[in-house]
Amino acid sequence: MRRSFSVILLTILGNIAAMAQHDTWDIVAGVKGGVDFGNFTTLKGDPRLSPHVAGSLGIYFSDQWGMSMEIGYKSYGSKSCYVSPEEIALRYPTMSAASVMYNAGDYDYSVSYVDVNYFAKYYVTKGLNLYTGFKMGRLINASAKHYGFNNSLRKHLKTATFSFPVGVEYEYNNVTFDVRYEYNLQKLASSNAARKMLGSAHAHGVTVTVGYLIQLM
Repeated sequence: MRRSFSVILLTILGNIAAMAQHDTWDIVAGVKGGVDFGNFTTLKGDPRLSPHVAGSLGIYFSDQWGMSMEIGYKSYGSKSCYVSPEEIALRYPTMSAASVMYNAGDYDYSVSYVDVNYFAKYYVTKGLNLYTGFKMGRLINASAKHYGFNNSLRKHLKTATFSFPVGVEYEYNNVTFDVRYEYNLQKLASSNAARKMLGSAHAHGVTVTVGYLIQLM
């Protein structure tokens, strides 16, 4: 029994070692796609799923360390964010009663960014790495949906965002499985009008992707 267990264990370890054999200074390019499961803090809304696509370029410094740069499209959202008539009246003291009732209710928010990420990766074993780094995002679209109408928020939100994502990536035969979390350091609102509705809300979320790597050098 012990011998059989040892054979099985060695087989598993051998397979792990063969999953992602990269030499020092190897350079790889990759593409990935998946979903963002994001939300806005403080709004008490429901998370929403949004698409995520990206391309990357990476280099391996040793068996344990590597670095990559990634450019992608990321979207966050928060849906069913209920605002009561009392809250509207408090935020807008001069608003008429009819306008207060109209502006109360559920809001669905959505923001989209083009992101540039720089990651440092530590390989726990061949094929499995933990990473963190720095992300800069540029706002390309933002909207608030209320009673079926989409209202643009792009001019009312901060155009740049920054974060320090953390994640884990698993690589098998050039296929990657990636899960990361990030919390944007910038508050969403930039104008007084946006701050009345969004307050101090930040965007945050979990991204899950599947990708493919091609060795360039």
